[in-house]
Amino acid sequence: MRVRGTRSLDERSVDGSRPDEESLMGLAMLLAGPDADEPVVGPEAAARLASLGVTRVSVLADPSGIGVVLEGWWFDPARIDDAIRAMFPNANADVRVFHEVEHVAVSVTPKEGSTP
Repeated sequence: MRVRGTRSLDERSVDGSRPDEESLMGLAMLLAGPDADEPVVGPEAAARLASLGVTRVSVLADPSGIGVVLEGWWFDPARIDDAIRAMFPNANADVRVFHEVEHVAVSVTPKEGSTP
């Protein structure tokens, strides 16, 4: 079974054009436990992530830990180990990886007889 969002790069457009509507942006979430160091978000980490195809990084936190969401049209989630080491260089960091399993677009549908 292939999980959506985990295609390899050979399944994506190679002509440099934007992926078609059926293509999904590469997406993964790293969840670091409370004992992990804070994620590295400096220029070196950004360059390493960019080389992996990551174009957007979101850092989230609560008292139980830190989450990092990585996105990019050319990001191949199969290279997640490289992305983890870019954000959490400590090889002993306890980092869980969440892969996208479903992508749903949500829109508001006006009720009959109402004006937009």
